[in-house]
Amino acid sequence: MSKVQRMAPPGGETPRADRGEAGARRAEGADPAASLADLRQDFATLLHRSAALWRNRLDERLRPWGMTQTTWRALWILRSDGERYNQRSLAARLNIETPTLVHIVDRMESLGLLRRVPDTQDRRQKYIEITDAGRTLAAEIEGEVLAVRGQMLAGIEAAELAQAVALLGRLLDNAEMLLA
Repeated sequence: MSKVQRMAPPGGETPRADRGEAGARRAEGADPAASLADLRQDFATLLHRSAALWRNRLDERLRPWGMTQTTWRALWILRSDGERYNQRSLAARLNIETPTLVHIVDRMESLGLLRRVPDTQDRRQKYIEITDAGRTLAAEIEGEVLAVRGQMLAGIEAAELAQAVALLGRLLDNAEMLLA
C-alpha cells in the first residue's frame, strides 16, 4: 500500500501535508524502498484528486452564470476549433456520453448560447453552432477559467509544467492506444 493510500482517512480525503509531497520525495530518491506500483498508485490518486478539485473549483466560479466546466468547454470548443460538430462528435470531444450532451445542448440552446443547424446534405444530421450570445458569454467567463488555472498552477515553474505536459501527453497516448 502506498503512502498516499495509507494516509487517506476512510472518506478518501488525502491529508493536506501529504498532497504531492510523497511523489516528490520518491522522485528525488529519498524513499528508495517505494515500488513502481506504489508510485503508480500515488500518481493515479493525485491525478484524479487534482482533476476533481480543479473541476469543482471551476464549477463554483462559473455558477453565477449558470455554467459548469462541461458547458464552458462546449462553448470554448465551438468557439475555438473551427470545426463543425454534430452531437456525437462534440460528445466525443468532451469525453461524455451523447445522451448527457443532448441534455446540455437542450439547456444551452434554450438559453440562446447554441443552436442546432440542419445539414444540407443529410436532413437527419444536425450540427451544433455557437451563437453570438454564446461567444459573448464565453469571452465574459474566460477570465474566471484563467483565474482558476492560475490558482491551481501557482508555484509551479515553467520547466515543471513542460515536464507535466509531456508526461500527460504520453498518458493520453497510452489511453488512446487502449481505445484503438
